[in-house]
Amino acid sequence: MTPNGLFGSMGLNGMVVLLAARHRFANVPITETHPKVLYWCLFGKKYDYQTSSAEMDSALGGALGISVESRTEHEWDAAVSALVALKGIMGQWPHDLHALPVSKGERLITPCGPTHYFWPE
Repeated sequence: MTPNGLFGSMGLNGMVVLLAARHRFANVPITETHPKVLYWCLFGKKYDYQTSSAEMDSALGGALGISVESRTEHEWDAAVSALVALKGIMGQWPHDLHALPVSKGERLITPCGPTHYFWPE
């Protein structure tokens, strides 16, 4: 069975890409995003690319300071993820959800090294 046919394949394939990136670029910052929740946080509206793509492109373009014209939901998600990486790496979003303290008996598992989950304040 191929990894794509397994439950959780996105996590498995994501880790393979992450490991390859770390192998090639040892100090590359790795970020995690959640575009649908982030859209709500940034713009106060429900993520609905199917019916609101032009509005979403405009909002994201305003945040990035450039024109955004995505053709698919995946392109939009990639663009907003680039915004997260840019803001986090530039120190404009210093709040890193992966740096929050964990509760007693909990731990973050980072088999591929440190990662960031930058979030607006």
